[in-house]
This record gives sequence, structure tokens and C-alpha cells, in this order.
Amino acid sequence: MADTNCLLLDVATRGMTGPDLQEELKLCEQSIPILFITGQRDATARLSLITQGAVDCLSKPYEPARGINHPDDAPIHKCN
Repeated sequence: MADTNCLLLDVATRGMTGPDLQEELKLCEQSIPILFITGQRDATARLSLITQGAVDCLSKPYEPARGINHPDDAPIHKCN
């Protein structure tokens, strides 16, 4: 993960979900900016992910014109 600058994770994947992986990375002290995508329209869940450290949480289908926080705007912390 040393060369990983950002992760794009789906919220609802089979097995380990995106939020599960986010938590595992925190436990392993890996600081990697995460951008989530989701089909859910629940603003509370999206805010929760951002509060827990995600760069943003985009709705599917993704619309580039939405004016999101781009991963390039996030502080990038390379892993050791």
C-alpha cells in the first residue's frame, strides 16, 4: 500500500464493505484518503462516512458536474 494515494470504495460490496475496509485501515494505522460511491440516497449515512474520514461519498450514477471534493484536494499521506 506504500504507493497508494487514494482508494475508491463501494459502500455495499459483498464480503468486506467499503466502510469495513476503512475501519481495518484505521486499525492498521494506514492513512489513505478514501472516496466512497453508493447507490443509497441516505444523506445521514453519507455524512457519517465523511465524518469518519472519507474525502467524499458520491451517489451512483456518478455525475462529474456535481462539484465534489476531488481526491486531489485531500491531504495525501503515503503509507510506510
